Order: sequence, then C-alpha cells, then structure tokens
Amino acid sequence: AIIEIAEHYNIPYIVQAEDPFFRSTIYTNMSGSHPTAIGYSGMAEAFERLLNKCIVENLAYFFDLYMWD
Repeated sequence: AIIEIAEHYNIPYIVQAEDPFFRSTIYTNMSGSHPTAIGYSGMAEAFERLLNKCIVENLAYFFDLYMWD
C-alpha cells in the first residue's frame, strides 16, 4: 500500500530488498526478531545507500529552490 500511495502522489520511495544487506544472513538470521549490534550497523549503512540512491535518482523532487536565495 505504501508503494501504491507513493506512486499515486509521485513521491520517491525506497525498497529495502534492493540492497543486498537485507537479503544477507546477518539480517535474515536475527536473534528473536531483532537485529544484533552488527545487524543494526549493517542496516544503517544499507539505508544510507538506499536513501542516497533515491535522492540522486529524484533530484528534482528533493531540490529546494530556496536553497540558492
């Protein structure tokens, strides 16, 4: 539903599965449904990669016209 809403309103979004970390054994073999410290660190790096990719691919959406005033 989130993707459908984002596409309907033309809002950029990320898909976790696009980053290999979210398919790795570090992520998929969590302890009690929660990541370990290494898992949280990997998630942070994966989300950073995904967000950077999203921003680069959607510069017009993220560009702030008032940034240059």
